Amino acid sequence: MRASISILALLWLAIPIPATAGILGQQSLNVDLTNAKEAKTKVTWSEPERIAITEKGLGWDGETNALRDGWIQTEPLAIGVSWRPAQGSNVRVRVFPLPAEITLPNGQKYTPSAGSMFVRYSPDAKHWSDWQALKHEDDDVRKKHNAVVFTGVVQVPRRQREEYERQMGAWMKLDTPWSSDEEALVKWIVAAQPDFFQEHKPFVGYVQFLYECGFHGGQRLTKLEAEAGWGVGGVHSIPKDEAVYKDRDVPWRFKAEADKKPE
Repeated sequence: MRASISILALLWLAIPIPATAGILGQQSLNVDLTNAKEAKTKVTWSEPERIAITEKGLGWDGETNALRDGWIQTEPLAIGVSWRPAQGSNVRVRVFPLPAEITLPNGQKYTPSAGSMFVRYSPDAKHWSDWQALKHEDDDVRKKHNAVVFTGVVQVPRRQREEYERQMGAWMKLDTPWSSDEEALVKWIVAAQPDFFQEHKPFVGYVQFLYECGFHGGQRLTKLEAEAGWGVGGVHSIPKDEAVYKDRDVPWRFKAEADKKPE
């Protein structure tokens, strides 16, 4: 049993709150790599002048035993809810199809590498954690899905939340429309400290995936599917005006302002 409780928990216990259950959810990103127009809104990839999308998928039409190293990166995927971001996520990514066996000019056969998948997280879709590798699932799972499958967990260290929770403690003492609204809290923090998330990554507002692989001539990828499961506490303070609940049942939506271009 933990011998201490965070200042945030103490503040929550000190005010009237409804007894509500936790909130569980899952966000997904499905990319059809046979549809160039759609795919370009969801992913970017290396050497687009050479590696391109056709109705057969993403790849290039070189010799079967020719190889180009490359990558695919997804757009940020928002998780949690707009008023309370998640502190972690279980993730799974599938890349279709499995690499096909290749026959070399000398008659030898081999199966190309399945590549590597990485994930990172951000509180504001601008300031990101380091990339971390996801785990390859075993052959039985891969054959079941006819895909390369990667899984892992994204989790925020408690130390990363210390300053954020200190700011939250100060926020909850103010006269605000809804003290449990972390979107409003974040706006309050960055108004005073614009670079706050450059140093602190206290929650998972967004996840992003990076797939590094070898593109063999004539072999094309047809689909990428990413899933992020999460849970947040449902206990919250009662707002002064219940109208604040309107349109809030959406994923985390706070984003840092884009950097201004020099004139």
